[in-house]
Amino acid sequence: MGQLEHFDADHDPDAPRAELRVVPFEDVQERSIDWLFPGYVPLGMMTVVAGRPGCGKSTLTTDWASRVSRGVGWPPGNGECEQGTTLIFTAEDPFDCVVKPRLRAAEADCRYVLGVEGVGDQLSPDVDPVQLDKHRGLFERAIERHRPRLVIVDPLSGYLGDTNPNANGEIRRILTPLARLADEHEFALVVVEHLNKRRDMTAMERISGSVGLPGLARMVFLVEHGETDQDPKEVHCVKSNIAPKPPGLAFRLDNNAVAWLAERPNGDADQAVNRVRDLNAEQAEIRDFLLERLAGGEVPQKQMLAEAQELGFAEHTTQRVARKLKIERPRMGAGPGSFVVWRLPEGL
Repeated sequence: MGQLEHFDADHDPDAPRAELRVVPFEDVQERSIDWLFPGYVPLGMMTVVAGRPGCGKSTLTTDWASRVSRGVGWPPGNGECEQGTTLIFTAEDPFDCVVKPRLRAAEADCRYVLGVEGVGDQLSPDVDPVQLDKHRGLFERAIERHRPRLVIVDPLSGYLGDTNPNANGEIRRILTPLARLADEHEFALVVVEHLNKRRDMTAMERISGSVGLPGLARMVFLVEHGETDQDPKEVHCVKSNIAPKPPGLAFRLDNNAVAWLAERPNGDADQAVNRVRDLNAEQAEIRDFLLERLAGGEVPQKQMLAEAQELGFAEHTTQRVARKLKIERPRMGAGPGSFVVWRLPEGL
């Protein structure tokens, strides 16, 4: 198709010549962009969904998985999408007490939603964590076997293994082959990530880790809280390289599911991410983390505090916010094997 320009490999005179493959653009066949959800989530490309802990990112992508499982379009009222399978990589949420209740609340057809437990074999019940740098071949085999329309990685940082999340080159080395797989197999790759704790920066700069993540994505969305606790959650488009930025959307979390609203949020992503809220910023993030994490049912106290610490929240601050929310903490059982669980009070 194109001409090859050669240069000699100076490190080894017997090495094969390296080649730069140069393609005349008159030979390039144009193609239109195919969409999973028109204007928002493209097929064959990577989309990033970023936000603070507890703002509803995972519940939002669960809503997408449900719509794909039933062939229902998004945003609401946008017709239909082609029904298909979703493959979910979730490093933070247990399948039985968090993910499955979310799918049920979203009315998903769970025959078409698959969860990746980890890496294992048929001879042992044990599984090891998936690491995208080490298990790329297994990732590709799963894609070829299940032929998903949607793949969700939530969060990306949970699947990096020993990779430095702040190293641009390392992140691109891991994600570029995955983006190529999305193109080859025509599925939408949705990567979820947290925000860093820095202030007075653009929404793009607030996404945790390397700039390689939003750089490789064709669409980037911010999920953010409203100005007060009573205001809806907001979805803003931070970046679109393939189409005009779509309008923002608003939703509420209702009984562990997304309830979409007709209203549009005010402002843009940069304004939303640096909005001054009516609570101490860290306590507001902890509060939202607790509400979303416990929405699917009770969780052992030890696990809750460990997850909060992984997100950068001090134990004493988490305990203080839990007391303000009147989180119930009953002890299960008696004696040495007993343990404390956290659960939401009735009506919260």
